Amino acid sequence: AGGSNVMHLVRDDTVKKLVESVQLQKTKQKATLNLDSDRILFCLYREHPIRRAATYCVQSATFQALIMASILTSCVLLALTPAHRDLPGDGESVITLEQQRWIDLALTIAFTVEFLLAVLSTGLLGPRDAYFRSLWNVVDFVVLVFAWVDEFTLFEGGSLAKMARMFRALRPLRLMKR
Repeated sequence: AGGSNVMHLVRDDTVKKLVESVQLQKTKQKATLNLDSDRILFCLYREHPIRRAATYCVQSATFQALIMASILTSCVLLALTPAHRDLPGDGESVITLEQQRWIDLALTIAFTVEFLLAVLSTGLLGPRDAYFRSLWNVVDFVVLVFAWVDEFTLFEGGSLAKMARMFRALRPLRLMKR
């Protein structure tokens, strides 16, 4: 009977050490995860000057007003330009195609700067408030990608070009996010 008690104690001690080892590993993982959630893009801590500057810009009322003005300008541009600018015999537009392209480029650059500052401020995927954790931001990103596709005229004249321009119609949805 004494031998089985010794074996029982050895097994209990081994199980206890195994459980402690697993708990220690979990604690280390949690500590690592907490460190990672404090950083964005694997390098910028909360106190990093670039991240602080980006956060300041994104939260600034002036920056928010500029982005809102860009969204409203985009809406007006959509209303002023014909839906099918490449079809012959389409009605006259208030602005020329060249003016429209320059305005579109300026708006696309403004929205790209907003995207980059938001990512520098909140991160891309990792932290709880990261950019891609919001469905509205995912929609914004898709619209931004298609805006750049249209700017570079990667699919000029085809159905993909028309689809890229169609995604610009989603820009007013950004007003709902605000």
